[in-house]
Formats: sequence, C-alpha cells, structure tokens
Amino acid sequence: MTDSSSYIHIPCDSAISLLSALIILSLTLVLASQARTIRTDRPIGEIILIQLAIFLHLFSFSLYSWLPGIPSVLFWTRMNYTAILLIALTGALFSNRIKKIPPITRAGLFTVLILLTLSIWLKGNHYFLPVLNPAKNHNSLVKGELFSPFIILNILICAYLVIRTSLSVFLRKEAGEFRPLMIGLAGGFLVLGAYGLLSAVFSLARTQSWIGMIIMTACFTWYTQSFICKDQKEKEILEQEMTRYLEDLIHDGLTGVYSRDYIWESLSHCISQLRRNFRLYALLYIDLDGMKEINDEAGHEGGDEILKILGEVLLHETRESDIPARIGGDEFLLLMDDCPPEQALNAAEGIRDRFQAKSREALSDLGFDRQPTLSMGILCSRHWEGDEKNIISRADEAMYQSKKRGKNRITLYSRDL
Repeated sequence: MTDSSSYIHIPCDSAISLLSALIILSLTLVLASQARTIRTDRPIGEIILIQLAIFLHLFSFSLYSWLPGIPSVLFWTRMNYTAILLIALTGALFSNRIKKIPPITRAGLFTVLILLTLSIWLKGNHYFLPVLNPAKNHNSLVKGELFSPFIILNILICAYLVIRTSLSVFLRKEAGEFRPLMIGLAGGFLVLGAYGLLSAVFSLARTQSWIGMIIMTACFTWYTQSFICKDQKEKEILEQEMTRYLEDLIHDGLTGVYSRDYIWESLSHCISQLRRNFRLYALLYIDLDGMKEINDEAGHEGGDEILKILGEVLLHETRESDIPARIGGDEFLLLMDDCPPEQALNAAEGIRDRFQAKSREALSDLGFDRQPTLSMGILCSRHWEGDEKNIISRADEAMYQSKKRGKNRITLYSRDL
C-alpha cells in the first residue's frame, strides 16, 4: 500500500500564487523584450520593475506558505514582505514619472520604505514569531506587535501613491490612454488593502492577495500593449512620411526622374569608382529642341506634357542601373553604368525614337503640329577629367555640337570637338 505522505501536497493558496507568479513573470519578460526594440517616453521601465516586485511577492508567498520548517518559512516570509515594500518603492518611482513628487516628500517616502525593509531583516520577534499560526490553512507565522502598524503604514503609503497617481492621470488631456493604469492601480490597491486589513491585521480573511496582483498586472499589460501598438503605428506612419519625403527629395516632381542633387552625388560616386577599378560609364546630356515654341503655341500645359513624356521614356527605355535626372528646365542627364560608347549610342537612338513617337501623339491631341526633337551629347568615361562640374560641362559641349549641326542629333564627345 502506497504511503500518502510520499506525495507532495501544495496548499491551494500556494499553488494559485505560484501560478500567478509564473504568469506575471512571463508577461514581464515579454514586456522587457518589447522595451528593447522601442523608444518611448512612457513609464515602461517603472512598470517592469513593479511587475518584477509583484512576481517576487507572489513567488515568496507560495514558498513560505508551503515549505516545511520554521527557518524556511521565516526567510520567505521576510522576502515576501520585502517584496511588498519593493512594490511601494517602485510604485513611488512610477508615480514620480507620471507627476513629479515634491523632493522633500519623495525623500521621506524612500527613507521610510528603506528603513522598513531593513527592519524586517533584523533579528527579533517584533514582526514575526518563530511559531506557525494554527488558525491558518497554510504555513504562516504568528505576527508580532509591530506587524499591524507596519501593514497599516504600508497601506497608507500605497494609498497616497495610488490616489495622487490616479488624480494626476485623470487631470491629463490624454486620460483615456491611461485608463488601464487607473483601473489597475485602484482595483489592485482595493483588493490588497482589504486583504491587508482583514487578513494580516484582524485575521478575518483567507489569503487572496494574488487577485489584486493579477488585476494590477493585467491592467499594466493592457496599458503597455495599447501604447506599444499605438507607438508602432505612429512609427510606421512616420517612416512612410519619411520615405515619401526622401522620394520627393531625390525625384523631380514633374517628370518622375531623379533630381539634380541626386545625379550629382551619383556622378561623384562613379568618379571614385572609376579611379579604383576603371569601370565604363557614359553620361548623356539631353536637351529638348524648340521648347519655347511649344510653350508659346501649346501653352505651358503642353510644355509640361512633353517634359512628362520625356521623363516616362527615360524611365522606360533605361536599365535599373541607369540614372535619368532632370537638371533644370528642358535639360536632362542620363548616367549609364557598364556602358561602352556603342551601347550608349544605341540607347540614345532608342530614347530619341521612342520620344518622337509618344510626343507626336500627345501634341496632336493638343492641336499642335510641330514635332519636338532631342539634341544629345554623349561623354564616355575615358574622357572624364576633373570634377563633376567639368564632366557635365564636356557632355554639354557634345550636346551643343548636336544643336549646331541642325538639332535632333546625337554627338559622341571627342577631343576634336
């Protein structure tokens, strides 16, 4: 026949407190992990400390109410009430974060709580007698003459912190965001205060302090998850706005190609690459012929439409590695990577033919018969010398030769120019 004493028997209060402690620890670890990935001005650090103190309180209670032997019960009882004082200490930090506590009051609170914590660990029978209380349904020491004043003082301190914090939150404009904190602090304190008065002082109630701790932790979790989700949404919106801003910064608003500053920086990068590994680049300088006549006859709406068409053609007819940009008015640059002269000429001819086909159709819809053309100059990297300004100037010289030769032409730069 099996001896029933060989089985481990854990009182119900101890088991529930241990389970609650593990749940609170899990929630705290998740919150701490989230806190590492976000930056916020919310009191998330103080909430983590409070929840750790709550975990220590419930964990130590589950041990002292279950473990055999007066020394073990005494040690974990002292640890339990130390955790209660730590809850008050971290609560003071939290309350101060919500609204600054006057320095004198803050110093007094911390001094009293620290002295009470130290006094618990002093030898003597003022708080706990080394005798188990037969009236309890689990291990619990008989309390000394200073225990009731200790509990009442702690309740008063917590009541002050809860009331001032709740009032501070209630009076803020964003009180709705802090509603979970108000519910958690008020609900948790009412349960714990009632337990402290009835059970610890008057010995009239069973130990159910874990209920208040669960209420408080659940509301803290509710609050932190709500503001973390809100902060993440705000962060996503900010990142989207920043992306749009950067896109606007590096792109031309009318044509969709890159901006002057962007291609200038890109050209600077290519110059540095050229000096290291002798890559082949080509820079095309593109100028619209007869833009003044187009603006005069078709209006600026027609001129803008032609510029948009050229932008679309440059984006469509070029590779992903190529960088088309508008540098002002009707002048464009196209920077091509890994591009020998013959390939650059073919690309220029494709751009010219595609542009003429699309622009002819668009202008005919506007009642404009003139055919816009492109004059282009190509500068291959073997002729790159000096800085960005000098290189662009040489490409401009080649384009100017196309203008001199009758427009609608493509000129490859050579030193004979």
